[in-house]
Amino acid sequence: MNKNIPERKILKREVITDQVDPRMVEFRKSRGEFKPGCKQKTVRLEITEYEPGPDKVKMVTKFGFYEGEPPPAYREFFGRLYHSALEKSPEAKNGKDGVLAMEETDVLSEKYQRKWDSEPIYDESIFSKIDKTVHLHTEIRNVRSSAAACINALGCMANNKNDLLNFLNEFNVGVDEIITFPSGSTVGGRRYNDSGNIVFEWVGPKESPLGEKGSRGLNRTSIDAYVLGTVKGKVTQLLIEWKFTETYNSPLNAKRFSGIAGNERLRRYSICLAKLRKEQDFPFRMTYEGAFGLPDLCYEPFFQLLRMTLLAKLTTPLEFDSGLVVKDYRILHLSHSKNSGLNELTPAQLDFSPGLRRYSGRSLHEVWRDNILSNTEAKKFCCGYWDQAIRVISDDRLKNYLSNRYLGYRADY
Repeated sequence: MNKNIPERKILKREVITDQVDPRMVEFRKSRGEFKPGCKQKTVRLEITEYEPGPDKVKMVTKFGFYEGEPPPAYREFFGRLYHSALEKSPEAKNGKDGVLAMEETDVLSEKYQRKWDSEPIYDESIFSKIDKTVHLHTEIRNVRSSAAACINALGCMANNKNDLLNFLNEFNVGVDEIITFPSGSTVGGRRYNDSGNIVFEWVGPKESPLGEKGSRGLNRTSIDAYVLGTVKGKVTQLLIEWKFTETYNSPLNAKRFSGIAGNERLRRYSICLAKLRKEQDFPFRMTYEGAFGLPDLCYEPFFQLLRMTLLAKLTTPLEFDSGLVVKDYRILHLSHSKNSGLNELTPAQLDFSPGLRRYSGRSLHEVWRDNILSNTEAKKFCCGYWDQAIRVISDDRLKNYLSNRYLGYRADY
């Protein structure tokens, strides 16, 4: 915040708590609070009018206080709006009747992300810490790549254990301590030459417990980011899936268990589930018959979470040749708060999932945790919006890069 800028005098502040007040209704509609599955609710609305500055521009802000989940980056947005007005930012524009208005930036758009064409990766040295045998995503330097976003955020804060711990615990993971990955260790016959506190494209042992072929990052369930830590005193593996701009609206992404390839997938993962059922460790809320079944998990994000869950369960406990023994696991699914096409389930996405169609309009995370996972498994699943946790990063330069790129404004407004 620029302390040299004088505070504008408040002319009027009105607090509205009446839910039927037209201004409250309009405000809630503008924040999507009436959409199916939305849990947030504005309980108090503050409308503040400021004294016009030398430019004769009047500024009025509306700020809501919430029950449930608040709108993404809402407080930061109005902080940015206020100080942009004082500084006569070129981002600001005059609206009707001389009232200053500002449009939120679509940070997921190709147009906005193109600003980082020449710097898609914040710190290229991160690649030197990744095992040379890993097949990194072919679009790793695409400005809208989730792999790049993951490396830019998690990879760049990995050197600071305290930042990494605080970031992960924003999603209620409950990490007590970060354990540096034992570089050069062998796990189930596979050697990992990665170094640092995060491993990218983790696959577990040499032979896939899911019966998959392929290698790290190619034709095999590969975890975006893998972290070791202690949770409730147990050494725990954290398997992290990271999403940015991707949406899965193609019909093919809604029927991963169809066709010849789908038959093979059903066979492969059915074997895993049969084994877990025999061990009385079944991870999903499936009944003996009816309700939903494995074929219903054919929508791509559910299909990914299915594989992550199976990989975590079938590799815990896990022993490193260094002597480290993993005794528990957590699965963390992180998306961007602005990606409503991923975060909210649609009828088309569940078209080939008859057992889950009734959950259309609800949150992807909510349905997976509350309606698909078993009660025991749900306690090991964490989720949220990674862009909302950028604020905990202590490195100001990194935080400003991430805030500007993924939130649409600098962190030091």
